Amino acid sequence: MDLDGVVLRLRKSCNAAGGQKAWAAKHEISAAYVNDVLNSRRLPGEKITRALGLEGALLWRTPAH
Repeated sequence: MDLDGVVLRLRKSCNAAGGQKAWAAKHEISAAYVNDVLNSRRLPGEKITRALGLEGALLWRTPAH
């Protein structure tokens, strides 16, 4: 899953929980941090990805020439 997919999953999960603040409180994560991720100001870290049922991994590739 790419970053857009993670953010979309977070957005849907927040909506299902009744909003960003409710989702953040349920998972003991700062609501400001959740908002930053949803607005592309920060990358989702381990707390958010775990709460979404995801496992983080880095992927490196050779750039196209």
